[in-house]
Amino acid sequence: MRCELKQDGNRPQSLRDDLTVPLMNYLATRNNRNCCCYQLGKVFRRDKTKVKELYMCDFDIVGNYDRMIPDAECLTIIHGILKELQIGEFLIKVNDKRILDGFSAISGVPADALHEVLGKLDKVAWAEVRNKMVNEKGISPKAVDLIEKYFCQSGTRSAGDRSTFEEGKDLIKKLLQDPQLSQNEEAMAGLSDLKLLFEYLPFFGIKNKVVLDLSLVPWLKFYTGIIYRVSVGHTTSDLLPWEVARGGRYDELYKELCPVEKKSVPCVGFTINIQEITSHILKQKEEMVQTKKMQVLVASKEENLLQERIRLASELWSSGIKAQLLWERDLKEETPLQYCRKKGIPHLAVIGEEQLKEATVELHIVDTQEKVDLLRGDLVKEIQRRISSVEELNS
Repeated sequence: MRCELKQDGNRPQSLRDDLTVPLMNYLATRNNRNCCCYQLGKVFRRDKTKVKELYMCDFDIVGNYDRMIPDAECLTIIHGILKELQIGEFLIKVNDKRILDGFSAISGVPADALHEVLGKLDKVAWAEVRNKMVNEKGISPKAVDLIEKYFCQSGTRSAGDRSTFEEGKDLIKKLLQDPQLSQNEEAMAGLSDLKLLFEYLPFFGIKNKVVLDLSLVPWLKFYTGIIYRVSVGHTTSDLLPWEVARGGRYDELYKELCPVEKKSVPCVGFTINIQEITSHILKQKEEMVQTKKMQVLVASKEENLLQERIRLASELWSSGIKAQLLWERDLKEETPLQYCRKKGIPHLAVIGEEQLKEATVELHIVDTQEKVDLLRGDLVKEIQRRISSVEELNS
């Protein structure tokens, strides 16, 4: 990254935007071709008009080892770190750059255009992407049909389906026998490595967290093979993810930086965004502190009882009970009990048309899944009794 800073005879200075290139430069200048290390450090990324300072953790394996074993180990280490941190559900998406390069060669679609298209598949409807490719990018309809054939089929996350590890494994086998892709050595090499990786992962015990995503594109030019990206809040559903880690294989970087012997050295590694993770953990703790103050959630069985929910919540508030309303928009996202479990709210008070006629309330105890039918006039006393019992146990 260039910045407006000059020293030593007006020579431009720079700030590092990753930890991988400096590590490779250090190893190459010392002719060191075997290394397994981790490092923590600051990197700097340009964000429009300003420079952002980030704290990253990198892990790299450099040297000749059995094919795909270091790659599987990297994914296993990521899995172990995120599981230990307990930051929520996460998903590791994998692909291979050589498959994209091979497809680019057989279809005639330039690599940059292909990467741009694939980056939009999980955000925009296929019809819109197709229209833009043909009318704006000038890609032939035949080539667009090929993109749809390979990148919008079952077994890959880009298809928009709930693909699994096994579906990805089946798709790799299918593509290895594809008559068009089999004409390209690069694509076949990439698929062979993915096949081997998917064979190893069950033995490492992480297959449930890994899926094939053919739309995953390399974000840095030095990647040469397997690439992967890790998202939290993104399992096999359509929840929007946030990225915490990424990495891949970069076998040619050592050769580019070595001042003496220009020889490729196998390298694979990943980077974890510590800043993103710590921000998320702090936010989680903040939410838990806020929601633990809540003692009861007020909900209804029907969606048209907002006024009645407000009335019941007001009765609880006037008695000094910390109650929260569940709004209509919340009802569409998850059930009231799910909301209570997520937010740590111990009691759920539910009303419906039947309860309004009989002047009763359903009180659900979230931890024990117990349900108590109460007269509306007894609700406050019952909640206060249960709160006092818990406080006595904790004291």
